[in-house]
Amino acid sequence: RTLIVLALVAAAFAAEVPSDPYPNAQRIVGGTVTDISQWPEMAALLFSWGTTGHRQSCGGTILNQRSILSAAHCFVGHATARWQVRLGSTNANSGGSVFTTQQLINHPQYNSPARYDNDVAILRVVGTINYGNNIRAGSIAGANYNLGDNQVVWATGWGLTSAGGSPSEQLREVQIWSV
Repeated sequence: RTLIVLALVAAAFAAEVPSDPYPNAQRIVGGTVTDISQWPEMAALLFSWGTTGHRQSCGGTILNQRSILSAAHCFVGHATARWQVRLGSTNANSGGSVFTTQQLINHPQYNSPARYDNDVAILRVVGTINYGNNIRAGSIAGANYNLGDNQVVWATGWGLTSAGGSPSEQLREVQIWSV
């Protein structure tokens, strides 16, 4: 299978965003349950609404031992301290290793919520991410890589199981095609 780091896909496939800037956008829903050992680069991004602790709200991809790639729309208007990162767990809200977020860096030309242009962000964590069977950096395509139309790619995350349904507690995968 072809794995391409697509932060937007990961974030769109993730559960609820604290405030959804694209309420009428098409979403990826469903998929089948998978295991973190199949997608060890996946990160569950946990948001605190202030009264109930942290819950999974967006997804991301491990870039290196300090950084996670995600979508900028997840973080607009929210303090860094309200976010944590869970790695190495199939479950969105339990298991694995949890990291405190040290810094959020949204693309400087992201223009929420008008468009998806530049909808990319990097989270820096406190400490070092230790790689293992269930935690590793994702593969990043090189500058000259050109993904053609109608190619098979995979979306993964803890997103909705049906349109208007509930988010999945377990990591899911779905095959999609590039356009």
